Amino acid sequence: MKKTWDEFEKDVYRMIEDIKNFRPEIIVPSMNGALVPAAMISEKINVKDLRPIGIERRGGERTLHYDIHGDVSGKRVLIVEDSMASGNGMIMAKDDFIKRGAIVKTASVYVNNHSKDLSDFYGDVVDPLPNFPWKPNREGDRIVAK
Repeated sequence: MKKTWDEFEKDVYRMIEDIKNFRPEIIVPSMNGALVPAAMISEKINVKDLRPIGIERRGGERTLHYDIHGDVSGKRVLIVEDSMASGNGMIMAKDDFIKRGAIVKTASVYVNNHSKDLSDFYGDVVDPLPNFPWKPNREGDRIVAK
């Protein structure tokens, strides 16, 4: 399934009111796809502190590939993904920020029935997860080789 830019924009903005109520001070997008929705969210709710991270996947293991800089203790942090298949990367990132003392919520533009309870905010529940104009086609939680 492919989402158009207009559909994607509507799905991102669907999350905005609930995210505003959380009042994040820092937005943390995953480098593999969440830069676009994070920028849209940042603009709408006027949060200028964006600190991208990379969630690297090696088999079933997830690690933070890029580490954020600075103290996040006591800060309201919103971790953003474009889509969440298993939720494993988001859970790992959230746990890392909680250990650093942050107050953490998560947002994913698209979730499936398995991952919807793992995201605090989401735009739509779709299965299978959509393809995006800015990334390769996906099959489940894996990038399909061309």
